[in-house]
Amino acid sequence: MGQDPGQYDAQDSPDGYPDGNDRSKGWIWAFVVVALAALGIVLWQVLGSDDSDVEPSASPSASESPSTVTESATATVTATPSETPDLEGFSTDPVVEGGFPELGDPIGWGTAVRVGEHEGYDRVTFEFSGSGTPSFQVQYTDDPRSQGSGDPVPVEGDAVLQVTVTSVQVPEDPAPSMTTPDTDGTVFAQVEGIWGGFEGYGETFLGIDGGERPFKVTVLQDPMRLVVDVANG
Repeated sequence: MGQDPGQYDAQDSPDGYPDGNDRSKGWIWAFVVVALAALGIVLWQVLGSDDSDVEPSASPSASESPSTVTESATATVTATPSETPDLEGFSTDPVVEGGFPELGDPIGWGTAVRVGEHEGYDRVTFEFSGSGTPSFQVQYTDDPRSQGSGDPVPVEGDAVLQVTVTSVQVPEDPAPSMTTPDTDGTVFAQVEGIWGGFEGYGETFLGIDGGERPFKVTVLQDPMRLVVDVANG
């Protein structure tokens, strides 16, 4: 009996599939499985390379270093604060003592003049041969003049400090050495001694660098000395 052309025979299919559509669906499913497997591998590689395992210590270490240097520099600046010497009793006002201009006890004649450096001030010491207590006046002046003639006296420096002492005698022979002291490194531009007196008054002018500075006057004994301290700060 002949085969009906409308019927399908499985032997006509070389792969043994009853239908060509079923074969196509098999290839599609295989491709989907392979694609999903490949996608899974890619996702695993991407998600597996997490940056959370990287040590983040480099950045904090770099930021700590400048902070440490800054603190060290600050400590160096503030560790050694400067100290201001105590200049109690110093002033630019005139100093008048012992009932000046009245004469005091005789103090003899000048035997020496010295200049010294101290912390906060420089000192001039006028030494005399006697032991009396003088009256004196020390003040700044804009017009230094000689006692006897009244002529102007040239004085080096930016300010002039006039020192007048009473009861100074004329030196006996031989006269003392009238040595001018070294003033380098001090506020004094010029220093002259008080070697004798005119009618009982001895006088000199101190040249001061840097303008009028606060000063202080002291009388010392054994031997008799008149001390003038001038601030150097």
